[in-house]
Amino acid sequence: MVHLRINPAFVQLGYVTNDLKRACQAFKEMRAVPDFFIWNNVPVHMELYGKPATAEMNLGFAWVGDTMIELIMPVSGSIEVYMPGIEGPDFGLKLHHIGYGVAGDQDRFDAKLKLQMELGHPLVNISRAAMGSYSLLDARKTFGHYIEYLWNNADGLEFFAKIPRSS
Repeated sequence: MVHLRINPAFVQLGYVTNDLKRACQAFKEMRAVPDFFIWNNVPVHMELYGKPATAEMNLGFAWVGDTMIELIMPVSGSIEVYMPGIEGPDFGLKLHHIGYGVAGDQDRFDAKLKLQMELGHPLVNISRAAMGSYSLLDARKTFGHYIEYLWNNADGLEFFAKIPRSS
């Protein structure tokens, strides 16, 4: 079993882009991230605004200390929540969400979601996948970006342990 420490208070900066290769290069050039794990054509099955939906994404992941940088390039399907700010032919790279890790079991994940919704942050999507559960809440009116909660089971923790890490 892989034991990966996930900071339960703050774990991820999620960016959307329309050019994954160029986005990776931008982080490398500012010497913030030496390398990314690239995962292309990822099928995402979710509940989007309460209805079943699917999307395909190209993703890039890297750890900088205890913070994960996630790059999301929407490819097809239900991708509208990822598009604002990156439409058009020009290169786009924009902060989309801040992710918070949830330690414990899936009930704790669900309790965090419920609390955020009670605080006025509507649930945009939720995915209960093979590696864990992931949700996106709309906190743009409060914070200017979305909030993501990430709960990883053993498979998810093992996957994220393989992501390139720099200090």
